[in-house]
Amino acid sequence: IVIIGSLSSLEDVLKINNDLNLNTYLITSPSFKLKTKSVKTKLFNKLDKSFENYIKKNFNINETLFTSFGPRWIFSKKLISKIFKNNIINFHSTRLPLDSGSASFSWRVMRNDRIGNCLAHLVDAGIDTGPILKSYEFVFSKNCKTPLDFEEENNSHFLDFYKNLIGEIKSKKKLSLQYQNK
Repeated sequence: IVIIGSLSSLEDVLKINNDLNLNTYLITSPSFKLKTKSVKTKLFNKLDKSFENYIKKNFNINETLFTSFGPRWIFSKKLISKIFKNNIINFHSTRLPLDSGSASFSWRVMRNDRIGNCLAHLVDAGIDTGPILKSYEFVFSKNCKTPLDFEEENNSHFLDFYKNLIGEIKSKKKLSLQYQNK
């Protein structure tokens, strides 16, 4: 599994991947402050030719799952199809298409929205517009007041969601795509 971007629960995701006997690599931006040295990491400022060459040289595209967690970049249509072979999944912590983009926990606080969601969708050339692979909805507790409260409570649901989905993918379970309503 190649993680592109960064996430606050990286250590927990690494443990899940290890428990599933999956090698994990991280590709991220120098702007992310990493708190771990336990994963092989490569930094890129932009997704240019050197990024493409790194992917081609270091990973068997047909045997690697590429995952996206809040990356600093937008993936081009060419990169998605020619480099990743349409094999990149984005993990998102809100309902789509309602809450596409970032700052989802801040928007929840401002809207007094207590509906939580863990979601995985295929990456396409739009921002959070690809077909949904799996989604899990829940209600945030009344203890959530700040964006950090929401993020921390979301992480507990996300880790179960992630483990379940990666396990299904590893066991080659057929997943149904749900195209988003525009």
